[in-house]
Amino acid sequence: MTDQQLRYHVEHAVATITLNRPERKNAFTLAMIDDWADGLRRAAADDEVRVVVVTGAGDAFCSGVDLTVLSAVDPAPLARKKNAHPRRSQGRPRGRRS
Repeated sequence: MTDQQLRYHVEHAVATITLNRPERKNAFTLAMIDDWADGLRRAAADDEVRVVVVTGAGDAFCSGVDLTVLSAVDPAPLARKKNAHPRRSQGRPRGRRS
């Protein structure tokens, strides 16, 4: 797990995945998403684990995705999709005529 943004711990058949960015209200980064998937795979492969608990460090569970990391991925994916598939004219709906 990268930079301990997620912690993984097993005790008494319980795997605990802790989101560990309390200064950012545990907002997800892309690395955290990969680490979370790794933690779930580890738990699934461990015959001793019976329960997985996901929790957040600090006073928040998770505030969502850290929007500052999204700009590095793609600043406008929806704009490209909209331009690739322009809307049909707003005239009469297609289909059966009355």
